[in-house]
Amino acid sequence: MSIEYGMPIVLPPIGPLFASSGSPTAALLTYESEEQREQYEEDMARYFGVPLPSYMRRRSAQDEEPANLRTPTSVSSLAPSSSPVKKDAATTKTALPLLQLDSPTQTDSEPHAGEDEKLRVSRERNRLHAQRTRIRKRELLESLKERIEALQDEFELLKQAYDFHATAVCLLRLGNVVDVPCVHKLEQVGVHATEDRDEDGQLCDGSKAAHDSDADVEGDHDDAHEHEKGCACFGSDAAPSDDCTCIGAQLNANGKRPYASTAASSSNMLVCSKEERERVRRERNRLHARRARLRKKMVLEKSQQAVHDLRERNDRLRSRLSVLVSSIYGSEACLDDPDATS
Repeated sequence: MSIEYGMPIVLPPIGPLFASSGSPTAALLTYESEEQREQYEEDMARYFGVPLPSYMRRRSAQDEEPANLRTPTSVSSLAPSSSPVKKDAATTKTALPLLQLDSPTQTDSEPHAGEDEKLRVSRERNRLHAQRTRIRKRELLESLKERIEALQDEFELLKQAYDFHATAVCLLRLGNVVDVPCVHKLEQVGVHATEDRDEDGQLCDGSKAAHDSDADVEGDHDDAHEHEKGCACFGSDAAPSDDCTCIGAQLNANGKRPYASTAASSSNMLVCSKEERERVRRERNRLHARRARLRKKMVLEKSQQAVHDLRERNDRLRSRLSVLVSSIYGSEACLDDPDATS
C-alpha cells in the first residue's frame, strides 16, 4: 500500500469475501443476521459498480412500495402519469373560489357597495327632480311671456277702439253739440286711452304702487345675508359688518376678492393654503348660484305681476270703452257688436 499521494486509501469491506468459504477466518467473519449480510452485499455491489442480484432488486422494490416514501421536497413519489405541478395548480384553482367566498374583505365591501348604490340612486333622483323643476319653471316663464304678449295685443285693440270713439265724440263737441250724454261721459272717463282711469274717471296709482313694492323687494333681497356657521354673526339676519368673517363678506359684487392695497393682505393672499382657496372657490360658486336663483325668482315674480297688471289695465280700459260706447249707441250697445268697436 502506497501513501505517496497523501490521501488515505479506503478498502471495501472484506467480510462478504469470506462469507461463503469454510476457513476458520470465515467462521470469525460470519454475519449476525441475514439483513446484515444483504447490507454488506449491497455495499460491495455499489462500491464495485456491479448490478444487484435479481432477488435483492425485487425485495427492495417490494419494501419501498408500501412505504410510500416522500422526497425532501414533499412531492409524492407517484407514477409519472400524474404531474405534481398540475396537481398543485388544480388544488389552487379549487381553493381560490373558497378563499374569495370566505374573504373578510368581500364581506366588508358588501355594506359599502349597498351604501354607494343608495347614494347613486339618491343623486340620480335629485338630478331628475332638479331637471323637472327647471323644465317646469322654463315652461311657466314661457307661458307668462306669451300671456304678456297676448294682453299687450289686446290692449292695442282696445286702445284703437277707444281712440276711434273718443275722436268721434270730440268732433261732436267741436260742432257745438254739448247736450248729448256721450260728451259728458267722455269728460268723465277721459279723452286719452293711455290714461289709466277707472269707470268713475279716477286715476289709478296701481302702477306706481307696484313699482314701489318691486323696489322694496329688491332692497330686501340685497340686504339679506346668510352667515356661515363659523361666523361670529351666525344666527342673525343683520347685514355684513366688520365683525362678520364670512367669505361672502370678503367678496365684491363680481364674486371675487377686492384688491388688497396693504403688503400684509397681499402676502396673506399669496401664501393662502390650498384648503383656503378651495373654500373661497366654493363660497364664490355658492354666492353665484344664490344670485342666479334670486334673479330667476325675481324674473318669475315680475312676469306674474306684469300679467296681473296688464289684465287689470285691460279690464279698466274695456270698462271705459263700454261706458263710452253705451253713451253713444245707447244702453243696448255691446262691445261684441262689430259696429260699436270699429
